[in-house]
Amino acid sequence: HWSRLFETAIRLAEQGYRVTGEWAEDTENAAKIFNNHGKKYFLKKDGSFYRAGEVFKQPQLARLLREIRNRRTAGFYSGM
Repeated sequence: HWSRLFETAIRLAEQGYRVTGEWAEDTENAAKIFNNHGKKYFLKKDGSFYRAGEVFKQPQLARLLREIRNRRTAGFYSGM
């Protein structure tokens, strides 16, 4: 079923998950090539990095995924 495809991704984006040491290190290394847009999504609002054990959430992604889920493929392909 279409809407079930989004359940886990929406939940993780909304509720977040604990950052692992590997994730924190990879993000810090990748930040060298992030543009401002990438930094906006993967760094804290103050521009600092998430550390192992902290919770990383993406509420904007959750909203986008809900919109795609609700509008089905038309929303995805039409650019909403």
